[in-house]
Amino acid sequence: MRTQDDRDRVLVSMARGDEVPAQLAQFCAQRDFPHASIEGIGAIEGVTVGAYDFEGRVYREQKLEGGWEVLAFNGNFSWIQGQPMLHTHVTLADLDGHLRGGHLFAATVHVTLELILRPGRVRIERAQDDATGLNLWQLDPQLDPEDS
Repeated sequence: MRTQDDRDRVLVSMARGDEVPAQLAQFCAQRDFPHASIEGIGAIEGVTVGAYDFEGRVYREQKLEGGWEVLAFNGNFSWIQGQPMLHTHVTLADLDGHLRGGHLFAATVHVTLELILRPGRVRIERAQDDATGLNLWQLDPQLDPEDS
């Protein structure tokens, strides 16, 4: 994985074999980003995606075989109980143009993954929401970003 700072952004080029969620979360934590938004394109394999079953309050995971073109990679980096958390969704296409997508649980870079990270100044923590069972942002509208 190679990176380059660009004013208020960080450009990330992940290489074949890089573990997408794990390495990206580790990078954001090492840089001590309070939070970051993430977007990108590329190609991945060994993919596990899922969707949240609101009634069952669990993610339904699905493994996808082969290589997949990343049409959209969107998400964010935040913290939960002091640990880094990457929350990303992907839209993927196979060689026939069939689309798949969802919450990204696991993937390895197949060719490349080109990402733009936009770190923020306010630290975002997550906590479990009793109504949904999801770990949601805990925002403080009184917090001044200049004090972060």
